[in-house]
Parts: sequence; structure tokens; C-alpha cells
Amino acid sequence: MLFAFLGLTQSYNFGPAVLELNDHNFKARVENRRNNTVFVVIFHGNNDTESVDLFPVFTESAENAKGLIAYGSVDVSRNPRLRNEFLKRQT
Repeated sequence: MLFAFLGLTQSYNFGPAVLELNDHNFKARVENRRNNTVFVVIFHGNNDTESVDLFPVFTESAENAKGLIAYGSVDVSRNPRLRNEFLKRQT
């Protein structure tokens, strides 16, 4: 199961509890994972200050999950393929 939050914000360091995902590793790490782990992914980039408020909560949730739920982040300003792919899925 994959949950995605799309927001465009400045670059943010989520820390070790949140896997940094990109155009090159997303498919292998999330879509083709070999177990039924729930993955929560936040999509972020530039120019949307509203998502900045979510970052501390997202990071805290990832730290509290202790591996029961996987958390990842995608910087859409650096990974346009993933951005475009998920924007298409939303329509």
C-alpha cells in the first residue's frame, strides 16, 4: 500500500527515518518491494510553504513507526519523472 502526499516546498532534510527516494530508486524501493510493507511517501519541492508545517510531523511519525511503516520523500524539483507520473495518477 502506498500513500502519497504531494506538496511543493523548499528542500528539507527528513533524517535517517525517512528514505530519500528519486527517479532511480523509487520503483525498486517502493513499487517492487518484496513484502507488504505500507509505504508513506511525501512529494515536496520548491515554492509551497504550506508543506513546511507537515515536515516535523512527518519526520516524527517516521521515527515513531520504528520500521512498522516505511516512510520516504521525493524532491519533485530534482525528480521530474516521478512528479509527472504521480500527477497523472491523480487525474
